[in-house]
Amino acid sequence: MECIFCECEIHPKRVELGYETCIKCSTEKKCGYIHLFEGKSANTIQVIKDPDKAAELQWCQTRKNHCVANGMYLSYR
Repeated sequence: MECIFCECEIHPKRVELGYETCIKCSTEKKCGYIHLFEGKSANTIQVIKDPDKAAELQWCQTRKNHCVANGMYLSYR
């Protein structure tokens, strides 16, 4: 299938999901993410639709002495 704007070929997975545009012509905003530390070895990520909120939460996680996971970054001392 071709993009409705630039007529380039759309990736088959995008077509399966119902998109009619290529990634370059897409109007969707990028998503952000934050790391979640559920334990010593259970690290996951949380996808957040608002990239500004994701950046704010990432900043909050890296502040010195203001983070639940403060000991996770430098636990080898």
